[in-house]
Amino acid sequence: MSQRRAALVVLALLAAVVTSVPAHSDPPVALEDTFAPTEPTARDFPADFLPRLPLDAQEQRASVKDWKDPHVGGWGGSLAGGASCQGWYRQHRAAAPPVVFVHGNTSDAEFWRGSDSGEGTTEDVRARFLAAGYQPCQLWAISYDGASGSYFTYDDINVAEVYAFLTGVRNYLDAPSVDVVSHSLGVTIVRKAGLLHPQLYGWMSSFVGLAGANHGTTTCRGRGAGGTADSNVCLETEPGSTWLAALNAGPHGAGEAPPGPRYLTVYDGSGLADDFYLGPDAQSPALAGRAVCNHQLPLTAHNSFAISRTAIDYYLGFLRSGACPP
Repeated sequence: MSQRRAALVVLALLAAVVTSVPAHSDPPVALEDTFAPTEPTARDFPADFLPRLPLDAQEQRASVKDWKDPHVGGWGGSLAGGASCQGWYRQHRAAAPPVVFVHGNTSDAEFWRGSDSGEGTTEDVRARFLAAGYQPCQLWAISYDGASGSYFTYDDINVAEVYAFLTGVRNYLDAPSVDVVSHSLGVTIVRKAGLLHPQLYGWMSSFVGLAGANHGTTTCRGRGAGGTADSNVCLETEPGSTWLAALNAGPHGAGEAPPGPRYLTVYDGSGLADDFYLGPDAQSPALAGRAVCNHQLPLTAHNSFAISRTAIDYYLGFLRSGACPP
């Protein structure tokens, strides 16, 4: 591993991982994506879905010219021998909608299949969903972060490919609707996709937003448009940014939770444990709207909102029943 690559991985881990309820001074600073990826992220899809994958905008930006397949990575279907899932819903009309998992910054689709969170709370989300009765053709995850989720990215560069992936999964399966489970940066990416493509809210049946920067993140305070622009993500998600104001106005003024889906947010709320939402930013991940369940898990670390046993119980139960967690 090159020195530059190794240094980037260390910085990513320092910014993305919280190991306990810490004593805080200055929050970590997100970095501009200036490092070219060194290898494409893994792909584990049915063979007849692979040609439908959208191009990865971040890989294109990095001008990687020697990769034979510069498309997004991820997993889905995961059937033996790359068998087809196409038309699966025509034979299983009573099945729950497919679930698409959208990871956060410095991560990739393997986050949802048991990769180490660094917080001692790792659960294999895909395995939990299978144990609850979901079938492989119903579970999908995108890697939008270029190469193995090891460097920083931002919302706008990833919106088009995430929307294309959601649309591609729905069309490939011939499914009436999809459910979305998103974490951290993935939350605002999916919401921006809905702002640009309001039709998404017509066929997204449930939206789960786990520790998302819906009203900004502490790590970007003073580092966005109103201060020094350390990164594109801070231009977007500094509290009070014009980017967030447009996002939260919603398509055609529909607000933070446009009609259509059921919504669940899960977040710390204490302002103490999740480094990205400290003090005055404690309620940032919550969404305003009549169809929203805003659920707090106080003193929980950032990645644990996606892959801890308690959090999975909440959002898996929500998808299965439609009821807000107790």
